[in-house]
Amino acid sequence: MKTTLMGSGYIGSEFFRQNQNSVMVNERDNYVPQSSKILYTISTTHNYHIFKRPHLDIDTNLSTLIAVLENARLVYGEDVDFTFLSSWFVYGKQETFPVKENAPCNPTGFYSITKLAAERLLASYCETYGMKYRILRLCNVIGGNDPDMGRKKNALQYMISRLAQDKEINLYEGDVIRDYLNVRDVACAIKLAMSATFENGIANIGSGNGYGYNIKNLVRYAHALTKKGTINSIPVPDFHKTVQTDKMILNVDNLAILGFTPQYTIEDTIKEIIKNAA
Repeated sequence: MKTTLMGSGYIGSEFFRQNQNSVMVNERDNYVPQSSKILYTISTTHNYHIFKRPHLDIDTNLSTLIAVLENARLVYGEDVDFTFLSSWFVYGKQETFPVKENAPCNPTGFYSITKLAAERLLASYCETYGMKYRILRLCNVIGGNDPDMGRKKNALQYMISRLAQDKEINLYEGDVIRDYLNVRDVACAIKLAMSATFENGIANIGSGNGYGYNIKNLVRYAHALTKKGTINSIPVPDFHKTVQTDKMILNVDNLAILGFTPQYTIEDTIKEIIKNAA
């Protein structure tokens, strides 16, 4: 059975590229899935909409999700098999690392909060109507073609690209640890999770290295390779302190059980970003 891809952004586009013969992409604003097997990627991407469009995260992450679920149920009933792409943002600030799927979630920011709410709405809806679901919480995704990268989304790739173009970047003071995975590996992990017997649960998707990556060190590595651009050190904005956490490393034992192993190192990914941006 072919998979219906709901949303064709950064990650969805890479998933489609790898699985073109088995994927059907719904047109924008068409919320009726073309098959009972669904990969749902529709989402906002950062916490900053509160300043100009405070309803956007709610409308996109919650209302649209329910519209798709209703349409899927009415057409396919209990045959629905729904894979939902979530984010590490739902965990919020944590004290124990790597973070397991059963860790208590304490998200801050409209994007983060609505992603967790979407997870719980999805689980409740599917359990009520006897439909299968799986929730995949993604680490930071990097590499490939992300046309929407910027200071608010995929910031590391944005900064590396600017250095490769001999431009200046602003890097926050202090150490920030993140879990990164190449978008091609992410798409493979999603496919694996969808093909396995894993269902009605949650799985993290991350590098699995156990220690994460210091963003400052990665930027310095890229700067040493490019020998271009300028790095400015700036204070962390108050809003960023409120909605972000300075450390996130995901436990990926559930993914490893399925046999997943990343194929792209962070160093090779940075080199590729530099090559594509120059």
